[in-house]
Amino acid sequence: MSRFYVPPHSIAGGEIRLEGRQRHHMIEVMRMCAGEDVVVFDGTGNEYEGVISEVGLKSATIKIMRRRTLSAKKKVSIILIQAIPKRGRMDWIVEKSTELGVSRIVPVVTKRTIVRFDPKRRSSKVERWRRISVEAAKQCGRTDIPGVEEIMRFEDILKSGTFSGRAIMPCLDPRTRIIQDALEAAACEDGYSVIIGPEGGFTAAEITAGAKRGILPVSLGQTVLRSETAAIMAISLIRSLCMR
Repeated sequence: MSRFYVPPHSIAGGEIRLEGRQRHHMIEVMRMCAGEDVVVFDGTGNEYEGVISEVGLKSATIKIMRRRTLSAKKKVSIILIQAIPKRGRMDWIVEKSTELGVSRIVPVVTKRTIVRFDPKRRSSKVERWRRISVEAAKQCGRTDIPGVEEIMRFEDILKSGTFSGRAIMPCLDPRTRIIQDALEAAACEDGYSVIIGPEGGFTAAEITAGAKRGILPVSLGQTVLRSETAAIMAISLIRSLCMR
C-alpha cells in the first residue's frame, strides 16, 4: 500500500487529515481516490492502516482501520554532524543517512566548507532537507523521522555539546585509529556521533579542538573518500557493529 506521513496533530477521532504536500502527492500525483487503502505514519513510531474516506480541494480524510506501534526495541542513536558539501550533495546525504537510520542530522560549517548561505537561503535549505528526510522515511519504511537541525558552526558544535555518546571524526591525521578498532574498543549504549568534514577535510586546529572535547579521530582506510562517501561508510560500520 502507498505510504504517507502526517504530524501527530493531524490524527484525531479515528481519522487522519492530509493537507499540503502529502495531500497533493496522494491525490494529484498518485491519482488515488476515495475507497483506496493507504498506510500513514506520524514520525513518532506509530503507523496506521486506513481507507481514504473523503477527498477535498485542500485536504483528504482517511478513516483509521488499524494502528500499530513499531520499533519497540530501543535503537542505538546515531547523530550525523555533516559539513555541508558543494553541488547539492547534502540532499543525497540526508536521504541516505535517513534510510540508514540516523536519529539526527546537524549541518555544519567548518573552516574549509566552501558552501555559504545567507540567512534566508539557510532557512530554505534546512526546510528542503527536512522534506527530503520525510520522503526518505516514507520510502524505507521508518516510522520515525530524523530531526534535521539548523546549520551550525563547527566551533559552536564543540561549545554546545551537540554531539553525544561516542563521538568519532573521520580525518587524515597521524593520530587516527582504524574506525573498526575504535568502535569495537568503545562500544557505547548511549549512541554515537559521526562528525564528517568538508571536501578539504578538517584543519589541524579543528582536529585538535575536537580531540580536547573527547572526539576520537579515526581513519576510514588508505583511500581518500568524498565527504558523502565517508558519512555513509561511517554510519554503516556503526550499524553493523550494533546489529551483532
